[in-house]
Amino acid sequence: MRYTAFVEDLKYRLKEYNESFKSEEESRYPKRQREIWAPEGRCQAITQSSFGYDHEKCIRLLAECGFDGAPVSSQKANTTRRWFEDSNGHIFPPQEDILRIGIFFSLDFYTLLHWVLKADFEEFLVKGDERFSPGTGESLLNIISSYNDETWQNYLQESLGAYQRQLNKDDLYYLFENRWHLAKSAGYNQENFSTLIKNLFMENLLCYENHSKKVANFSEYQKELIEQSQTGTPEDQDTLWRSRFTWQTSLDALDSIYIEIEDTRLRNAEVDRAYLRRFGPLIIEQTELKTETILLEIRLSHLRLNPGITEEVLDEKVRETQEKLEQDLADLRLKEARSREDYLNQIWEAFGVPMEQDALDKERAQCKQEIRAIWNMIYPDHLMHNPEYARLNEDQKKELEEILLESLRIDNSELGYPPNYAYHDMRSLEGLRQVRRRVETILKMNNIRVDLQYQIQGETVQEQIAWLQAEIRLLENRINAAKGQLAAMLTDDETKTKRALLGNEEKQASFIEKMTKKIEELKAERDKLLDEIASIRKS
Repeated sequence: MRYTAFVEDLKYRLKEYNESFKSEEESRYPKRQREIWAPEGRCQAITQSSFGYDHEKCIRLLAECGFDGAPVSSQKANTTRRWFEDSNGHIFPPQEDILRIGIFFSLDFYTLLHWVLKADFEEFLVKGDERFSPGTGESLLNIISSYNDETWQNYLQESLGAYQRQLNKDDLYYLFENRWHLAKSAGYNQENFSTLIKNLFMENLLCYENHSKKVANFSEYQKELIEQSQTGTPEDQDTLWRSRFTWQTSLDALDSIYIEIEDTRLRNAEVDRAYLRRFGPLIIEQTELKTETILLEIRLSHLRLNPGITEEVLDEKVRETQEKLEQDLADLRLKEARSREDYLNQIWEAFGVPMEQDALDKERAQCKQEIRAIWNMIYPDHLMHNPEYARLNEDQKKELEEILLESLRIDNSELGYPPNYAYHDMRSLEGLRQVRRRVETILKMNNIRVDLQYQIQGETVQEQIAWLQAEIRLLENRINAAKGQLAAMLTDDETKTKRALLGNEEKQASFIEKMTKKIEELKAERDKLLDEIASIRKS
């Protein structure tokens, strides 16, 4: 998770206001405000000093715009300038000053809420860091930059959790409500305001820039929810808000489990690949002998019943089994051959470029979207609403389910990344898109279309509540099933045995010895069967 500093947000909004005078587009700032704080000659409309209450043109919230006419800040200009410093001389702005500055910049309610929370969190984050000491410690720039290093990611996440736990949502609500009823005007009481805060944390928004698309999308979505919830009783509205939060939380929990399932599927496939790479020739030789032995046993059983049976008839008797076993053997040989393709590793290790954390986070989010789409297409409780699926009998449904689950297999192109690469431990976006295309093709062949527009349904508040509560029950069932599937994959005995064997050279030597001994036993068994067949043919 990449973190961007609040000081950058502050600089951005200052620059945005000044540059609004260069644009012919309609501005969001009040007309009277733009008349008072406008550029003069070569001077900017406002500067870092303009925030100080002792500045000759200090920024105020105008009475003619419905506010109190007072300066936005409680601090002097020589202090407000230090808000913008990224050295160890940085000063954190007071929370109410931050709120008033956001109002001056005409931020909508949700962007303003993010603005206030992010500034408050950053003070909590940095002051909790032992490296920070005003005037003597490390610079704010170095401290903030370090949070984007892998070694400090845990501290960042733990600090986010600690900040959320200590945050007094009621105090925050009244900070907004006692200033021109900002919360109530946006449609919020204490109850749904608390849910809004939970949603904001669930999206990890405090790590994003205040002007980011992520924050803008959150703002638009929450506005839509408020508009939808204006009807119904206060009790219904409260139930709707809580149900929405539970639904969204359940969706995110399911996405996280599904992506862990796919990453585990990849890691298990890597174990299989390494196992074949190490023991492939012995496994193939043993499988060849087992195949030969099985086919000889079938021939012998027919010869014992009918010693005069012709070779042509015998060939026909074993044909189906032989084709199946030989196909399995061919697949095994191909897997073993692919496990030895190591030239790409050498190229990647020599010239590979590490994936930046923000790019990795973005890809991970896209992967979650793909996985949600894939599972929505293959999960029975979604398919059952499709009329074409309903016409299938139980055997056909079972067969389709098996085919769809098989489509989740790991393609060979997803394997073989070096350990220091992200794709060594996670399924790639392209790999998941290949899976999605396979699933879509399979469903199309069966004339099945699945609606992936997974949005809250219902025109009235009561209808939306009913839909949400039904979906929450389905999601709970899917979460439990997914947890079971993940647990089975993580504790798979065969994979655990292979992984343990690959990590122990002494056990490998013993295993090779046992495999070699088994091969000799199979050869002896094969020769014995051949001798008996020859004996029957002679008699």
